[in-house]
Amino acid sequence: MAEKSETDHIGKMIEVVLKTARGDYSGRIDSSGRNDDLDTLADAINSMVGEVRERVAECREMENACREITEKYRRFQANIPGMVYLFALHPDGSHSFPYVNSASQQMFDLEPEALMGNGTLLFGLIHPDDKVRYKDSIRRSADTLQPWREELRGIVNGEVRWYEGIARPELQINGDILWDGIMLEISERKRAEQALRESEAKYRRLHETMMDAFVRIDMSGNIREANRAYQALLGYSEEELLQRTHGDLTPEKWHVLEARMVANQVLVNGHSQVYEKEYHRKDGTIFPVELRTFLLRDDADRPVGMWAIVRDVTERRRAEEEKARLESQLRQAQKMESVGRLAGGVAHDFNNMLSVILGYSELIKGRLPGDDPHLKDILAIEKAASHSRDITRQLLAFSRKQIIEPRLMNLNDQITSSQSTLSRLIGEDVDLRFYPEKDLRRINFDSTQIDQILVNLVVNARDAMPDGGRLTIETANISLDGAYCRKHLGFKPGDYVLLEVSDDGVGMDKELQSHLFEPFFTTKEVGEGTGLGLATVYGMVKQNGGFINVYSEPGRGSTFKIYIPSVSEEAIMTEEIEEAQVAYGSGRVLLVEDEAMVREIAKEILEEIGYTVLVADTPQEAVSLSENKDTHIDLLLTDVVMPGMNGVELKKKIEIIRPGIKVLFMSGYTSNVIANRGVLEKGVHFIQKPFRMKDLARKVREAIGEK
Repeated sequence: MAEKSETDHIGKMIEVVLKTARGDYSGRIDSSGRNDDLDTLADAINSMVGEVRERVAECREMENACREITEKYRRFQANIPGMVYLFALHPDGSHSFPYVNSASQQMFDLEPEALMGNGTLLFGLIHPDDKVRYKDSIRRSADTLQPWREELRGIVNGEVRWYEGIARPELQINGDILWDGIMLEISERKRAEQALRESEAKYRRLHETMMDAFVRIDMSGNIREANRAYQALLGYSEEELLQRTHGDLTPEKWHVLEARMVANQVLVNGHSQVYEKEYHRKDGTIFPVELRTFLLRDDADRPVGMWAIVRDVTERRRAEEEKARLESQLRQAQKMESVGRLAGGVAHDFNNMLSVILGYSELIKGRLPGDDPHLKDILAIEKAASHSRDITRQLLAFSRKQIIEPRLMNLNDQITSSQSTLSRLIGEDVDLRFYPEKDLRRINFDSTQIDQILVNLVVNARDAMPDGGRLTIETANISLDGAYCRKHLGFKPGDYVLLEVSDDGVGMDKELQSHLFEPFFTTKEVGEGTGLGLATVYGMVKQNGGFINVYSEPGRGSTFKIYIPSVSEEAIMTEEIEEAQVAYGSGRVLLVEDEAMVREIAKEILEEIGYTVLVADTPQEAVSLSENKDTHIDLLLTDVVMPGMNGVELKKKIEIIRPGIKVLFMSGYTSNVIANRGVLEKGVHFIQKPFRMKDLARKVREAIGEK
């Protein structure tokens, strides 16, 4: 029994050893209780199994750790954004790749095994222009054992790619130099760098060639960048500007405004509205600019600066001021033209009435004996009517509808002949000086109008010098060019004679000057002036194709400059019409006048001086009377402006019926059909209302052809 027990005990030990050999470390031998050699052996087997179990567990842990490290390394190799490699340069000059990771496939289209088997495959891909530089850089790294770093181009499947290589060399025992390194593809980076360079080049070209000035500042106002246009605008070099702040260049009065603009617009909206301010240049001059400011932010959206486009608006300001001045001149000219038309219309109607008053006054005066007590009353009426006629002539002169009789003259001679009269007008306390231009060009002007212009200007100058002073009259030959005329509305280029009248009196402000030529505008007391003097001057000058300018300042006197067109010496001089007594005649006159009272007085005057009169109220009636072949008609005396048909149209109709009929026109003002800007066409007979008996008699005889 004891033997069997020993046998079983030994069998159990054999079983545990076999299980352990098969890798099962769970077996254990129980003690027999005899404490003999078999129990000692059993304890030894149990201890051995335990140690084996522990060693196996340790090995398994090491195997797991190794697998983890291997997996991490594999993932690391797979995720590296480039080719990891070992490159060996052997003592005989040959080279090889002991190790290359799988990135070689993606980067160079080369299997790692193929590249490790034949290192020349990679070098064959290097761009021809980079091969020499590559060899030189490898040789330097081998000679100095310094790290190698180079950017190279490769040609892979016909495509040029950029690579950056980084490697550290180490000398080996066998004489090899072994580089462990990494190769990265940088094609995208290179393209981005190229795009950035091109963008920067475009920006720089735009920055330097743009016509507008550009400036960039930081949030403290320090100038960080300024293009050439900005430098030229301010007169500083770039180096000088970079040492200054934006505030240094801006007059102090603008600082508060700009600070508000930055706070309320730029920081809130990211930009400002277009606004105007001033800069001062390096030379100290201050000039206006227009600009718009934009905010610059960093990646964290914090304000880091501002930039602005700046334009010099000096010329624009001048143009705007010039435009305003020309518009003011245009409004003044339009106002004067409108008032002129009104004045001409009033004068025309007034002249009709004056024709009646003067005509009947002369008829009554001629029929009364010299001692008749009513004669003085008639003379008073005639004097008042004559004065009224002079006023209407002034209105017609202003409206440029007065009939004038120009002749070739030397303005110096006309002024010289008027000097004594002018001296009496101004008094002894005004010193009159005349400075004539030698060889003054001739003008074609009505001498009476020249006298009126001189008298009006001299009287106004005298009134402007209540305590006396100096009055200067000058003449000169002047040529006006296009540039001058563009700045003075209504002026035309050409040759002119200048009449300049200057005084050192009280002068005028701009407001007074704006009304200077308006009819009935006066600064004199009631009863001291009609307000037509300068309006008359204006009208006469314009009527003769001239221009007038006034220069005056309060306390510094006034200067009137009148430009009269000059004429050639070949111009035909108009003969002055001599005053004559009433010239009686004979013949039949067809009188056409739509105004009944004028028609009646004209009929009576014509009959008084010997003519037979046929009267027509309308042009149509006149045509009808002309068609009577049994009635002889020596002269057609017709008004110019009539309803339905004007005088010129009537003349043409009657000439068809009676070819060669003599015609005398009459009107309170001229029509452009008869006269061109108030100057009568050659060969046209005209008498202006109101007319005196002797004037009508003379004109009728001239028109009929009697001597």
